[in-house]
Amino acid sequence: MKQPRARFSAGAKPGAGEHPQHIDAAESNNSWAWIQTMAQAGFTVSVVELKYDAHALRQFGPPEVLAGQLISEEWGHFDSILQGDPFRLYFYLFSTTLPDGLRFIKARLDKFGLLAACKIGHADAQDKCWRTYYPEMEAGA
Repeated sequence: MKQPRARFSAGAKPGAGEHPQHIDAAESNNSWAWIQTMAQAGFTVSVVELKYDAHALRQFGPPEVLAGQLISEEWGHFDSILQGDPFRLYFYLFSTTLPDGLRFIKARLDKFGLLAACKIGHADAQDKCWRTYYPEMEAGA
């Protein structure tokens, strides 16, 4: 499987002869400065943390399909994947329709039998904490 190219790189000083270290763009979604910037733009950073299961993920399809549905419903869009096991799918949901976007993501995961293997959450930019939407179910969302 071809590894995605990093969107950003950093580390080497110009002319130092070092190779730059790559930074995964998904990592920015764990920065409170970035999360607060997105909040000012009207988005809530949301995440699905999922255990790796190749068969279930093939059924689910590429996250861009879900992204297209989020966009068409005007609930937000897909941002990036942070590789690993568990891995994380990051979404930017419109703050004004956050509950609808979270319910939609949850329903999509449930449809493909992935819900039991995942956690769904969103960043609270004001309190600087992550809130679990599922499995603690829609409390507070």
